[in-house]
Amino acid sequence: MENSSTKSEINCVDMADNLGKVKALFTEYEVALSNPDIRDNLPSSIKLSEEVESILLKLEAILNPEYILEIDRSINLVDFIRKPQTEGGLGLLSRPDPENPIAGSDERNEGITEIDFSKVKLDMSWLPEGESSVDGGMRLASLMAKSNEFIRLDLFVLAALWKLLKGNEEQKEDFENKMSILAKVNGLKIEELYKCFISFDGTIVRNSGGTRYLIYLHCEGGWGWGAGRESLQTGIDKSHPSLVLPI
Repeated sequence: MENSSTKSEINCVDMADNLGKVKALFTEYEVALSNPDIRDNLPSSIKLSEEVESILLKLEAILNPEYILEIDRSINLVDFIRKPQTEGGLGLLSRPDPENPIAGSDERNEGITEIDFSKVKLDMSWLPEGESSVDGGMRLASLMAKSNEFIRLDLFVLAALWKLLKGNEEQKEDFENKMSILAKVNGLKIEELYKCFISFDGTIVRNSGGTRYLIYLHCEGGWGWGAGRESLQTGIDKSHPSLVLPI
């Protein structure tokens, strides 16, 4: 029997560190390209900005797979809302509008099939300084006004997280890892995140009575979902950050 060739072990810590250095150099490269005097005199063979960025993102996903959430956009979102939890759905308590249960969405979500959870943010910019709450309509309008800054993540993202939460032990551990990453990158302790109602304002749901709702994840005695009226008399307070993806 022939001996198999010996392969050197890959040190993932060193590789991740080197990737960080490459990303820093790539940032300097992009800054240089922003100068037309430099950009216009570069040989076409080294104008690799988009290609290099794509490679870096792929490497990052390989090195940190726990950061990546796969989004299945082939699911029927209405079925996900209506199906009971025993069948993998939310089992929305307030009966959805039978004709058009989706009242609004951030359509820029459509091309997103995976999300790096180290990049997502919990946005609170919609709450005016000095105010304790704001009504849902004003909140949504404020979020929409910042569409050049971020994408409001939608219920397909929630469905992907829900699948992990309701899956086997490995999937549940992956869900908790995602939540820990989300807390860390937003400067929160995990105990503080547990007190949040993480809202997915990229999809607004309408019930049979015409009332519009936003859906959120929360952890009151265990992770679950909830629904809040998009237009409220009592208002929405700072415990309801919106999950967004900066652009």
